[in-house]
Amino acid sequence: MPNSERPNRIVYVDDDFEIRQLVRKAYEKGDPKHKIVMATCGSGKEMLSRLNELQPNLILLDLQMPEMSGPDTLDYLRANKDGKDIPVIFMTGKTKIVMQESYKALGVLGIIYKPFDIDTLPDQILKIWEQRFGETNPNSDGRVLRELMEDDSDSFSAD
Repeated sequence: MPNSERPNRIVYVDDDFEIRQLVRKAYEKGDPKHKIVMATCGSGKEMLSRLNELQPNLILLDLQMPEMSGPDTLDYLRANKDGKDIPVIFMTGKTKIVMQESYKALGVLGIIYKPFDIDTLPDQILKIWEQRFGETNPNSDGRVLRELMEDDSDSFSAD
């Protein structure tokens, strides 16, 4: 991904439906100049099975999920040729410093702690992005490819 571009295809993976909806709302309130496509998945397995369809350029990944944890999902993602280079940010309620270092050692861009403030979440994510990739160009083309779906399906498709 060129340094001048902001992430504009984001997938948030969390087993908690309400938290997924909060993350969507955070981006609905976001910068109107920087449109993004936000998709959510209820599990790591779902995200991995839909990776080619979703084509994210950033994944927000909950650490604690049934079936497949965030680190397990990250392992499978990195083993997948289509997912090995997609930047990942972990989202968690755990704040132990020892754990933070071990998560960063897995190669994630950063960690966001729950509960998060939906009003500042997009800026927090962008700050983590910029720390890794440098300043972003706020004028980069980030047109919405498809509006967020309002139903419970948690999916989208490009038009």
